[in-house]
Amino acid sequence: MAIGPLRALVGQERFVRLWFELAQGELVARDADRACTIGPVRTRLAQFLLDRERAGLGPYPLGIPRRVLARALAMRPETLCRVEAGLRAEGLIEGKGMFVKDRAGLSAIAG
Repeated sequence: MAIGPLRALVGQERFVRLWFELAQGELVARDADRACTIGPVRTRLAQFLLDRERAGLGPYPLGIPRRVLARALAMRPETLCRVEAGLRAEGLIEGKGMFVKDRAGLSAIAG
């Protein structure tokens, strides 16, 4: 649907309010995406895992290649493997899916 008919359908004031809410939501989402690429790699992975758990998404989905997750978190796949191994050795995560084992410990890393 083009913008003109939508504006006529919902009215000018509601159209402006809806547009503003959409733009604001996009800015918040962009800031959240950017936060995943800033800071130490351990912090980025810990925050990613905690965010997935809070959203009820569970562990890292095994169907997605690790290189995709590494790229999303702005790190090399080798770095992701090392950080994951370190978190696992510290008892913070477990299993191939990176299940959160110690939420408090990951939260301390995530900041």
